[in-house]
Amino acid sequence: MVRKHLDSNMDTYLFKFKSYQTNNFNLKQLRNLNISCNFYVNNLIKSDILLHKDEILDMCKIKNLDIYLDKFLIWISNIWFLTITDRRYNRNFDNYVCLSAKIMEQLIGIQYRTKSKMFLLRKGIIECNYHFIKGHRCMGFRLAKKYRDLLKEGKLKFHVEKTRINTKKYSLDLSTEALRYLNEQLNNVTIDEKKAEKLIKMQEKDKSNTALDSYRFTVDAFVNKRHYQIRSKKCGRVFNHITNLPRFLRGTIKLYGKPLYNVDIKSCQPLLLTLLYNKKSKENIKYKSLVESGSFYQSICSYLKWKWNEKTKEDIKSITWKYAFGRNENKKKNKFIDDYFRDSFPELRQLIYEFKLKLFVKEERSHAKLPIFLQKMESSAIIDELVTLFSKLKIPILTIHDSFLCHKEDIEIVKQYTVQTFQKMFNLTPSIDVKSLT
Repeated sequence: MVRKHLDSNMDTYLFKFKSYQTNNFNLKQLRNLNISCNFYVNNLIKSDILLHKDEILDMCKIKNLDIYLDKFLIWISNIWFLTITDRRYNRNFDNYVCLSAKIMEQLIGIQYRTKSKMFLLRKGIIECNYHFIKGHRCMGFRLAKKYRDLLKEGKLKFHVEKTRINTKKYSLDLSTEALRYLNEQLNNVTIDEKKAEKLIKMQEKDKSNTALDSYRFTVDAFVNKRHYQIRSKKCGRVFNHITNLPRFLRGTIKLYGKPLYNVDIKSCQPLLLTLLYNKKSKENIKYKSLVESGSFYQSICSYLKWKWNEKTKEDIKSITWKYAFGRNENKKKNKFIDDYFRDSFPELRQLIYEFKLKLFVKEERSHAKLPIFLQKMESSAIIDELVTLFSKLKIPILTIHDSFLCHKEDIEIVKQYTVQTFQKMFNLTPSIDVKSLT
């Protein structure tokens, strides 16, 4: 069904990306649209702009009008587009549309935003209500009455010429042998687009429309080989479209046309917490034995007398790391986890507290130094040691932080070298869990 003021092309776009029809419309996503007006350049709007242009141009300090023509269109098309897609405005062109100055700067450019806005206001092409409250409300804009009447009569029409998904140019870190190898592997990943779309549709009841759009953007990046790769300077972890891919979509990807298996270091972050112990003790031996067996989260579940399953595991992981990585003064919010550490591992509990307290004590986010420390240790082993080694052995591999994605025939060698590396670097013997992604 074609809506009023919309052509079928626009309806198709709105159907595919449903977040444009919600109250929580994200104006940043307008960068993915290329909207044109039926007589923008050669007819009425250009004639209005050119009428007595010298006086207005001088007033707005615009030297070259041609540079600003597309900026004017962005203002006009955004006002139109939000009016018909955001439920707050109910498709009433007499309503003022809130446009964030910061987002408009990103769409138009900081050097053009104010000048183009003032020009359109002084030419009487758009109107503003000037209802601005810092931190609470943006100024509202609408088309001038002449253009609103033309829209209602159907004489002024907008058209989406094409859609551009995720056109942002991401950085590509190729500074080390390991990163170059991971990028090479990433370019050989294929995805089953139809299967992925079916799985995404199955998430519609539980996920927001913005989340569904982000899943589709990631799938599109695999289809069109538009990848990015960043290594965090803070924690050393590598981020790319593999790490962004939600778990339910991992089974849709293949590397060199073969299905993948997930080789995961069980309880990797709790395992690395062992490094906080500065001397051997009974508790140290007890804790090390527990995390090396991979049953750390099960022990918390047993202490709390919860029933163990996958959902419980995720809940326990979440609250445990909120406790361990959060501010010391927030312990009361996770009292039962604090009770577990106090009763089972009081030395480690005190070491965690002191680590966050003494390191960078003057910084507001000093508590964040513990997860950063653990992630640095993890990435030094996974990226700097193991991926570099696998690149020399020519083993097809991908990483998701503390786990590997590899082919079935490479599982044993990946497990072997992972255990050897952790033993060599940290004197720890991790448990390895293997699961098929399909």
